[in-house]
Amino acid sequence: MAEYKDGGKTYVFQTRDYAEHQMFQTALKCGTLFGRIALWPSGSDQAIYSEVIRLK
Repeated sequence: MAEYKDGGKTYVFQTRDYAEHQMFQTALKCGTLFGRIALWPSGSDQAIYSEVIRLK
């Protein structure tokens, strides 16, 4: 679990690393790779996504 404090509020979240995931490794071999970060608030049915970033 990771923690982020901002303006008197504390946000706790679980990180996931997909670097060793087979689908990620396959995509990595195909050339340019883009990704984004998803934050999924507890109790929510939708994620909040970052802008797309170039990974490779």
